[in-house]
Amino acid sequence: MNARNNHSICAMCGVCLILTALAPRVFAQYAIYTNKTGWFDPDGSRNARFSVVEAAACAAGDGGVVYIGAGTYREAMTIDWPVTLRAEGGMVTLGTTLPAPSSLRVISYNTHLFGDAVPSENCADDERATYFATHAGYQNWTEQTDVLALQEVWDNDYEAEISGDSGYYDKFYGKNKNGATQHSGLLMLTRQQMYNKVQTSYSDKEGWDWFANKGFLQATIYKDGYYIGIFNTHTQADEYVETRRKQMLQLANAVKTYRANNPTHPVIVLGDFNVIGESGEYHGNMSDTMGGTGATRDGMINYFCTDDLYACTSCADNEFRQHFDSDTDEFWRLDYALYAPSEDGRVELIPTGYSVEKWKVPDGEPDVECGDTVTDEISDHFGVLMEFDIHSVF
Repeated sequence: MNARNNHSICAMCGVCLILTALAPRVFAQYAIYTNKTGWFDPDGSRNARFSVVEAAACAAGDGGVVYIGAGTYREAMTIDWPVTLRAEGGMVTLGTTLPAPSSLRVISYNTHLFGDAVPSENCADDERATYFATHAGYQNWTEQTDVLALQEVWDNDYEAEISGDSGYYDKFYGKNKNGATQHSGLLMLTRQQMYNKVQTSYSDKEGWDWFANKGFLQATIYKDGYYIGIFNTHTQADEYVETRRKQMLQLANAVKTYRANNPTHPVIVLGDFNVIGESGEYHGNMSDTMGGTGATRDGMINYFCTDDLYACTSCADNEFRQHFDSDTDEFWRLDYALYAPSEDGRVELIPTGYSVEKWKVPDGEPDVECGDTVTDEISDHFGVLMEFDIHSVF
């Protein structure tokens, strides 16, 4: 049937809405396309489709039309604006009669914690590390964030403080230097045990990044009957676009290999990619590597129904960032949460929430003092939060 409603269209656990293909009759102000495969950075066109029906409906907007490729979409959603849903190429089922899905909550955050590792970059790092530990503990105990992926935890003492005070069940700290002056600065904290932990160094580096063992961490967690692959990375900074492309390709190939070796495991990739969102590099190199080779999807774009769509994570109005780059006027999205379903198609990740995390000095604590700068910011980056439903297809 053709589903068109001036109030709401609901598809949720225990309720299925079935659409069958009709001859095209376009009522829409804006046509958006979706199918089960989707794309890394969809724009809703035929060649760059969404994989999430709710995201497509948000992109189509009031009075829009969503063409849905044949298949079963196990989303729980409420669409409370007039929209036309049309099956394309076969029968479409929205919703599921299977048991309620599990959930997964992940955060990526660049901390800018150098400490004694690089004293010239130290800016109230002792205090900020304590504040990060406080926020990490809140995410563990109160918000029950499953995975916290941090970058630029360069000082080992800060890792010990954040890991210990936050109370996360397991940690993975990428402290292997592999001949470099500094280690990776990458830290993963999880509420579940991590299996098969691997630290990988990038083969290509340029500029100041040559002194650090830039690369990625990977591990597997087990939650509610699902194994999930987790990656955490920090790629090449600054203007070295080709080096960054090579690093992303190395990461994408690792994701591809992981999925091939673990076909029942969905995958999450978190980190500071140093790629400006919605730039030519994002739609080109990052989309080609992480979307093409790695077959992942950008969580923010594929959720779409967020007030933080395209929001910056490295922002000119961040006073802590201004301290290190007083001339900056850029509002960049550099930090990402990417995801992929299982290789065998039996486990799907459905984005259910996205927001930019702006962690501040905790209530009652003194602001950060950096030279003449006094601020409640605790890093030159903001973080990203991504929430998913985990569905078993069979």
